[in-house]
Amino acid sequence: MPDWMWSYNYPHNVIGDGIPIPGCEGRHCMVLPDPVFPTPVYEAIACILLFFVLWRFRKVFKNPGLLFSTYLLLNGMERFTIEQIRVNNKFEIAGYILTQAEVIALVLITLGVAGLIYFKSHLIKNERRAIG
Repeated sequence: MPDWMWSYNYPHNVIGDGIPIPGCEGRHCMVLPDPVFPTPVYEAIACILLFFVLWRFRKVFKNPGLLFSTYLLLNGMERFTIEQIRVNNKFEIAGYILTQAEVIALVLITLGVAGLIYFKSHLIKNERRAIG
């Protein structure tokens, strides 16, 4: 595996964080002094895998909403996992130290679980009506 898959110092980053690049002129002339995990690469790989999982289950889920709820759940889990290694600002929310993306991930997971419960119960009600 190439080194940039494990650590990357993001030269010419757009947030202007880090130390100046010698001889560089312009707006984006900073580089991180210490390399960090290239989480966008990890997230892209995880989302491509998520696509294939959802593509596999597209014909399994017959009830509208189940596939979308599964997407919300899995995407939230992926985001929360990636945030564990990402360098972000942390906030104290209700006594927990979380990043903004972790809060969003928890909302996605909650909506996904709620959607799965709702649409699954809706499917059961429709099956009972069809039988009885």
